[in-house]
Amino acid sequence: MTTNGWLQILFFSVAVLAVAKPLGLYLVRVFDGSAGWLRVIERPVYALCGIDAREDQHWTSYAGAMLLFSLASMLLTYLLLRAQSALPLNPAHMPPVSDRQAFETAASFTTNTNWQSYSGESTMSYFSQMNQLAFHNFVSAAAGMAVAIALVRGIARRSAGSLGNFWADLVRGTLYLFLPLSVLFALIHVQQGSIQNFLPYVDAHTLAGAKQTIAMGPVASQESIKEVGTNGGGFFNGNSAHPFESPTPLTNFLQMLEIFLTAAGLTWTFGRMVKKQAHGWALWAAMYLLFFGGVTTAYWAEASGNPIHAARGVDVVASATQPGGNMEGKEVRFGIANSALYATITTDASCGCVNSMHDSFTPIGGMVPLVRASAVA
Repeated sequence: MTTNGWLQILFFSVAVLAVAKPLGLYLVRVFDGSAGWLRVIERPVYALCGIDAREDQHWTSYAGAMLLFSLASMLLTYLLLRAQSALPLNPAHMPPVSDRQAFETAASFTTNTNWQSYSGESTMSYFSQMNQLAFHNFVSAAAGMAVAIALVRGIARRSAGSLGNFWADLVRGTLYLFLPLSVLFALIHVQQGSIQNFLPYVDAHTLAGAKQTIAMGPVASQESIKEVGTNGGGFFNGNSAHPFESPTPLTNFLQMLEIFLTAAGLTWTFGRMVKKQAHGWALWAAMYLLFFGGVTTAYWAEASGNPIHAARGVDVVASATQPGGNMEGKEVRFGIANSALYATITTDASCGCVNSMHDSFTPIGGMVPLVRASAVA
């Protein structure tokens, strides 16, 4: 472990603390309807969908609406994945997703678990990635947050009979939190080198004469909501270890911050809604202590290195007498501290994205992962 590594962890902790209050206060205004200027944006959605945002639902109605929406959107995703080959934005001519894999994917993305049994660049078309997977990245996160807000209302009102309106909470979470944050972070990702295009895959030839197929696609837009909505589910098989998804140390830091943003803000929202801010701080502190214990353990273990490697003299050597840390599977761009930090954050938030991979990955035709994004953007 190094001083630099601990300073990076401390800096991240301060950043999470700094965003908790402003984001939490903003969420209070979003979900209690006090931000009047926001209503102008949501009214057309309510009119189009026939939603009465003033209806205060009983918990059974609220839960029923959430389950009905989730079931309908899951079935839609299953059908569109099965019909993938007949839909547009498929320059690589991906075939239909198999029935079992389509069901697994639809179910996991609907429930915000985003478990992947496929390699994105060799299975999903651009249309599937953008129209269905990214769609669930937004609405599954918004649905989860809506349920959290409903729970807080129940605690604050001491009643399960008036928890708000699921449809209004779903729309507000999507429009006023996840959509603007995703646009902002997507633009930063593009500026840093993440790709965002609809180009066909690029065939390249190495100096040794081998052929490489370099996958393209609208990556940055999905990458941002993947993190902001604590979804996981990478555009590429390599997830955030792929340089097209996370090209620089800045994007790596922002992704970690994005994962914790909503959870940190909701602790302040809870305190304000129940009118006992100390309770909100207690939640934040409890969550932080669990996180800090996890990152301390992970960083210590990874920085200590692998004793088996050390005994054979094949570990990373920090000095002539002191073995270095375990670099197996680590991104050399980010190092051990950031890999341990990222792994702890994504696990604590049940996100599922990763920034380190075991050995190497060759998803398509021996594609080398360390190709500069700017070269083909």
